[in-house]
Amino acid sequence: MKSDNGTKTGKLAKLTQLEAEVAKLSEQLKTDKKTIVLLKKSLTERDLKIQELESKLIYAQQSLLKKNGIYNSPMQGSNQKRN
Repeated sequence: MKSDNGTKTGKLAKLTQLEAEVAKLSEQLKTDKKTIVLLKKSLTERDLKIQELESKLIYAQQSLLKKNGIYNSPMQGSNQKRN
């Protein structure tokens, strides 16, 4: 009878340990999900900034080409100086 009681106590201790692990992992999962949301937001903001900078770069390049009198001929596909 004593061994049966010891087995139940051991199983109860193991169950308690597992419940504590589940609670800890659940909290970690919540934290990880919040981190993922923040990282996705950061990536979206970064992508928008990259697009904005690319647009500014294209505009600046076009402005410089116009300023220097260089244009890209659609027929020839090369840079030429305007007369």
